[in-house]
Amino acid sequence: MLKPAGLFKARKLGTESDVQQTQQSFLADSTTETGLASLAASPSTGGATELTKNDKYCVSRLPALPPVLSNDPGVGQAGFLNGYTDNATRCALAVSDSAINVWPYASTDDTPITFEFPLPQGAGSEAMPLAILTRPTPGTTLDPGLCIVHSTTGHVTFYESVQYAPALGMINSSRIETHIGILAAQGEYITLAENVEPAGIAVATSWKRVVLIVLRDYKGAAQLQTLELTKPPLRLFSGWLGGAREELDGEIVLIKVGQVSQHGSMQDIIVQDASGTFKKFQYQLSASATPYIGRHVLLYKLLSFLEKNIDGLIPGSVLHTHFLDLWPLVADQAASPDVYVSLVAVLSSAYGIEQHRLLLLRLKINDSGVLVLSSHQLPDVGSNQLASRPRLFIPSPEKTAFVSIGNAVILSDLSVVSTRHSTSNFQYYEPKWEDVVHFKSAVQIIGFGYEDQTAAANNPALVFISAEHGVVRIERFIENSTEVTSDDTDPSDPVALLKSHILQAIFYGDSSFVEFNVDASHSLDIVNPALTAVVSEVLDSTSPYLPPNFSSTRDSFSLRLKLLKALIDYARANFADHLYVLLPVIVEALEKLEVASNVWHIADGDGADAGHVKHVLKTVIKRNDMVHGSASKDILRSFFSHNVSEILIVLTELVDDLSATPELTTVLLQLLVRTLHDAVYKNEVAYIFGNSEIAPYKLWVFESSLVVKAEEVFTQAFCTKNNSNIQESLLSRPELVQLTDSLFFIVNSAILFMQQTNDDQLHEYVKWYNRRKSDWTDALLTRGLSKEALAIAQKYHDFDSIAYVLEKEREQASPEYIFDKIDFFMNQYGYDFASKLFDFYLSHDQLQRILVDCKPYGSFLEQYFAEKPRKSNKVSWIYYLQAREFKEASNVLISLSAEKDHENQEIQEFNYSLAKLQQPEESSVLDEIAVEAESNLLVVRIQNKIYQTIASFVGDKQELITLDYFVNDLSNPKLRKFGIKAEVGVYFERFAQQKALSKEHLVSLLTSLNPTTQFDHVFADALKVAALITNDAFFHNIASEIWKKLICVTDDWHLISATENNSDDVNKMRLRDTIFFRTVRSVQGSDEIMKVLDDVLEKAREDGMTDGDIWGDKLKQLAEECDIELWINTVRSEAK
Repeated sequence: MLKPAGLFKARKLGTESDVQQTQQSFLADSTTETGLASLAASPSTGGATELTKNDKYCVSRLPALPPVLSNDPGVGQAGFLNGYTDNATRCALAVSDSAINVWPYASTDDTPITFEFPLPQGAGSEAMPLAILTRPTPGTTLDPGLCIVHSTTGHVTFYESVQYAPALGMINSSRIETHIGILAAQGEYITLAENVEPAGIAVATSWKRVVLIVLRDYKGAAQLQTLELTKPPLRLFSGWLGGAREELDGEIVLIKVGQVSQHGSMQDIIVQDASGTFKKFQYQLSASATPYIGRHVLLYKLLSFLEKNIDGLIPGSVLHTHFLDLWPLVADQAASPDVYVSLVAVLSSAYGIEQHRLLLLRLKINDSGVLVLSSHQLPDVGSNQLASRPRLFIPSPEKTAFVSIGNAVILSDLSVVSTRHSTSNFQYYEPKWEDVVHFKSAVQIIGFGYEDQTAAANNPALVFISAEHGVVRIERFIENSTEVTSDDTDPSDPVALLKSHILQAIFYGDSSFVEFNVDASHSLDIVNPALTAVVSEVLDSTSPYLPPNFSSTRDSFSLRLKLLKALIDYARANFADHLYVLLPVIVEALEKLEVASNVWHIADGDGADAGHVKHVLKTVIKRNDMVHGSASKDILRSFFSHNVSEILIVLTELVDDLSATPELTTVLLQLLVRTLHDAVYKNEVAYIFGNSEIAPYKLWVFESSLVVKAEEVFTQAFCTKNNSNIQESLLSRPELVQLTDSLFFIVNSAILFMQQTNDDQLHEYVKWYNRRKSDWTDALLTRGLSKEALAIAQKYHDFDSIAYVLEKEREQASPEYIFDKIDFFMNQYGYDFASKLFDFYLSHDQLQRILVDCKPYGSFLEQYFAEKPRKSNKVSWIYYLQAREFKEASNVLISLSAEKDHENQEIQEFNYSLAKLQQPEESSVLDEIAVEAESNLLVVRIQNKIYQTIASFVGDKQELITLDYFVNDLSNPKLRKFGIKAEVGVYFERFAQQKALSKEHLVSLLTSLNPTTQFDHVFADALKVAALITNDAFFHNIASEIWKKLICVTDDWHLISATENNSDDVNKMRLRDTIFFRTVRSVQGSDEIMKVLDDVLEKAREDGMTDGDIWGDKLKQLAEECDIELWINTVRSEAK
């Protein structure tokens, strides 16, 4: 027995003066001066910490944390066994191995007054007592009473008020103590105690006995007595003798109060065991106010009524049913009495497959029998749902069922089937709304309770006690009683439910209490729209969790960016199988939000530039009519709060408008760095780049012309030579590197996407990229950022740019450095790099680099020659000759001769002759071949040089290189156009198609050109080509024609010879500016070419006509008029 004296103490963490000395209810907060009304009438909710919330429910931790629940080991109590909260008194009770603690859990005090009832030392070795709170004694106190029942001895002690328990404990009175006769020696003990007031406290034993402890007499004064509701089963004793004990298989799992009538003098008491045995007793007061139990007991075995009425049951299944809890729907008893909701666990086995499920059953049980009205299968919240006994709570107004299962709570709206119009037709139902709240595994729940809705301002709730955290309330909102408004979606829609969980996770994700992770089995069809809706709400501030307005737009951006990053983490943790779809959606929104944030930071800054940006921003937003409202509305802040999804349009036009003002170039470039690099590039690299599961996709910045405009701004600032004086001050060197890196990254991502989708514009886009990227690289190289340029090219495996950078570095770096770099990239990337390097060398006619610098990489060269024979044949045959692989060289030359681009007969004759060589006996043969090869290469280069010069005039548009264009715009005006057209027209189409011309045709083309600045070398080139003709007579004729045409149709010899009135300097300048002078200076090293000139002059000295030789006649005329031979010899002397 408990010692009556010295065992009771009220504790509040603080000084002794904190404890009120007046006789008031301890339910009053310690901050009040006088006693308040009972919290049951006006429960305190102030100071609660919101753990999570949506438009349906709110989970909050109440502020009252008594010492017994403190995580301070010097204050708190260890080893909790159980506890619960009481709806009638709004008090909580916790039983540990050392004490019973009672406190008003709804108090706003952080450390509420707590009454502690110590337990005897050493009680831990025995079964702990059961403690039940009771209603206050009518008319005397507002404080709850306490009934303590010892489970092994049956001793019962009752205190009418926990506040006055010390005084009551001093009175050793039989009125507050009694004893339940249990056979502890035979193994009987008390398993369950429930408050069934006004009748009293009902207890159940391990022998399935149920005893009612009546607490008060008919006047309400404390007076304990016991009434036995059920006796031990008769088979219990036969079990002792070896008989069956089936009736003991299902323990008593619940004792509930049923309908109360006649002002409390009559009430139903419901008892049910785990096997489904349902009993309803009627407690009454006799005319003499003596309590008794009515003789009529309603008894049913519910299992037999369920086998055909279980949601999802496979016919023929073997059932194992466990009844867990039952709740009478007393609020509707007047209209349809005897309706109950039962929580049932079912294990069904069919075809070797076991299924566990929890069901909510709506039953009508009365004298007429049992009617199963409806059934609903609850969601699965874990593999072992029965490890912690599930409990059912349906607080008034009884519209939502709370089911606690371990560390999860299911909230399920009851079926819409009206009990007032119930029929005998059974139906399965889907609740209008259902959700699950999970708590982290570290949260130790020690007991539950509930709260009825007692006023319009309150909500029904499930309440539980957790060790170290205090009391937590899960309240179900009635209709729209919360500030978080519901959207128009179906609340039972799985997309809407998942969206709600995701929103809670990112807004309350820092909670150490609530578990927001969800089942990974959600399909993409559910996850994608849910997550997309969350992204949209965060992006444009339409989420009900966000404040309707921020005093600082920067704060708004900061919070929304934090939420989207939290969303990425949440998606990675919960939807790993769907990340390839989800991550790009979130990252795009994150980039848009960060772009908008950075634009706002620039516009919201100080200085004239910020003012200009803000003015242009406002103009763009108005022009696109993006914000609707009154004229006084702050449209900028409104746009950046609610229209960020449209930031691309605004940014594109902002860049376009700012670029029209050269004075704003610096702020414009900074804007591009802050958006394209800091927002787009950084987030793509952080979350997308390198993720092999995510296929290349089209970046959102390509939905407008932003990238093209940004590139134009970059080019104008850094790639235009006439801007060299201001380039250095526009951006810092790191910012320039960042912007260049961003351009490479964004454009490469577009190319990857277009390659995946076989986009029609891929070819043109790649051409544009290849044409522009060298300028981007040059922008770095000209500022001494070669290391950074090389790093960028390496990052994107842009081997073309690597080759370009290395070639540029040759001008300043040592050959050893370049060779080391080439060797590094060869070893790092192998043939992928090698092939691009060879491409670069060939496209720039740097054959020497291939034949000399790349000799160590012979295997790559041979692979390259094999894969690209047409492109490499002009160098591959030389390589094979150097390697003395004559057979390979012969094969290349044979294929080279067969190509249509090499139809010249001399080249074919040369190639086929060389192809016959297998094993030359002397190296001189190899030298001879090399000389001949070089001669042919010279012809090709001269033709290519002329073509490229002409092509540059028409913007590389081959279709504009026509015969008419050549005759009218490029030919020598001293020649007759119709003659040029007739002569050049024979072969001009081949030239326009870049096909090889014969030597005589090439000479004809060269000597038909107007020898202006771009073509002042054409006669020298013509003579060099003629010198390659192996037929001496033919060479002499061709060279003679070239010299005569050069003398007759280029320079004005009359002007040159008129020296009388000129100074020596003028005469010398005129002489040196002649085409003849430049030609002689270029070819004077060739004796055979100069000998032809001597022959031409000698023939001009001969008397008589030249038999139709137009240029010969013209030459004779010049000799007579200008003494041409004298001046030619003068030029020759000057050119030496």
